[in-house]
Amino acid sequence: MKFPKKCPYCGKDNTENLVEQLCTSPKSTTGVAMQAHRCVHCQKYIFVFRGYIASKNGPVVDPDSIICYYPTTLNIEYPERVKELSPQSFKIYNDTCNAYENNMDTLVGAGLRMALEWLVWDYLIKFKQTPQADIEKLTLAKRIALMDANFYTKICAKLIRLFGNDQVHIIKMLDFSPEEVFSAYRYLCNLIDAEMEIAEINKRLPD
Repeated sequence: MKFPKKCPYCGKDNTENLVEQLCTSPKSTTGVAMQAHRCVHCQKYIFVFRGYIASKNGPVVDPDSIICYYPTTLNIEYPERVKELSPQSFKIYNDTCNAYENNMDTLVGAGLRMALEWLVWDYLIKFKQTPQADIEKLTLAKRIALMDANFYTKICAKLIRLFGNDQVHIIKMLDFSPEEVFSAYRYLCNLIDAEMEIAEINKRLPD
């Protein structure tokens, strides 16, 4: 297990920032050290438990021996309107983020693609009022093409779809990092959120 890549509180890039350490039994040859790290962004504490071995100068903590850390789940920022539109896509996205934080990198592409599929499905049916029968037999690529959204929305959706395809097939087509695709998913959600907000404003405007 490795130190979490993102702060579980604020979700920003995380680095080790040790402020306090307590060993369970300094006189023994082995044991557990509890470390308190503080996020440099939000200043909240992340507690990490590592193994240690005794030495002449006292307990020596093994930096690669993380047993567990707390909290273990990320505080995911997600537009509330989009979460209400497609709760299943949010759940899958949340699960994918936590899998990535636990170094299960190979699941990222499939998870984000699955989240995208639910998001596009709910967007077309619930928001754009597209009959379900019209999209049931379409591929995800063709469903994305039906999205009545701006050019950038479709770019983000295309990247997520192709990255997901790459991670479930042997032959790769893209050269993008998981971080870039996570960013694309967040951009996509924010673009849809903006579109929904503008649609609400438009309803209140006089003809």
